[in-house]
Amino acid sequence: MLTAVLAVIGKLFQILLIVVVILLIGLAVLPVVYRVRVTKNGEFTAAGTVRWFFGLLHVSFSFKDKKFTWEIRILGIPIRKLLDKLRESRKKKKGKKKKEYTGAKKQPTIPSRKVTVDYEWEKGVEPEFFEDGELSGFERAVIHAKEAPEKIRFTFESLCDKLEKIKAGMAAFEEIKPYVLKLLTHLAPKKIKGYLTFGFDDPASTGMLLAVIGAFAGFVPEGLELTPDFTQKVFKCDVKITGRLFIIFTVVNVIKILTNPKIRKLMKR
Repeated sequence: MLTAVLAVIGKLFQILLIVVVILLIGLAVLPVVYRVRVTKNGEFTAAGTVRWFFGLLHVSFSFKDKKFTWEIRILGIPIRKLLDKLRESRKKKKGKKKKEYTGAKKQPTIPSRKVTVDYEWEKGVEPEFFEDGELSGFERAVIHAKEAPEKIRFTFESLCDKLEKIKAGMAAFEEIKPYVLKLLTHLAPKKIKGYLTFGFDDPASTGMLLAVIGAFAGFVPEGLELTPDFTQKVFKCDVKITGRLFIIFTVVNVIKILTNPKIRKLMKR
């Protein structure tokens, strides 16, 4: 009997180990794929999905009618709906327990007391009142002149401290710059398709925005069609975004950024 139980436990352990190995291989090899669609033609709406391991993990979300909804599915099981059902069942159980309890005891009545607080000046001590007109203009000028060096010193020290922080931040950014660029390039969408129509009340503002976009034309995706409207104020779009990322690559770069000595020192400060 004991041998059979140990054999079953051994097989379960082997199955668990195989599942863990498969998941680790999936983390290293299989990417997380995300798709987002954003539309604005009257009401603003957005919807998207995130999938990993051929749908083993599936996340969907949407923003419509100023409401945000989401759902997570693991092996096709809706996790959010499952949690909502568990909460409802707990509430029902609590409600039944409250209904079954009928022996409510009468709470003892506590007589109310009126609390009064008297504020009296201590004997021999009179309150002091200060008016704005007590000091003359010359006396105030003297006081400000005495305080000026201390204020200047405090301002200079705070400014030096801020400059030191900025200098440390720039040095830290130079250290992690390669990892940040790699991470941003990796997380950036691979495809962007659709159209975007924009316009302002003043045609000059529309022209200025178009000039700015033209200066960064190399960064505008080929599949995104930009159309300026010089006749009216308008903003319409229908954009589809598709991308992917590898969890291992992302985690490794984030760890390299957070474990950098200069970044850790800056975070502590």
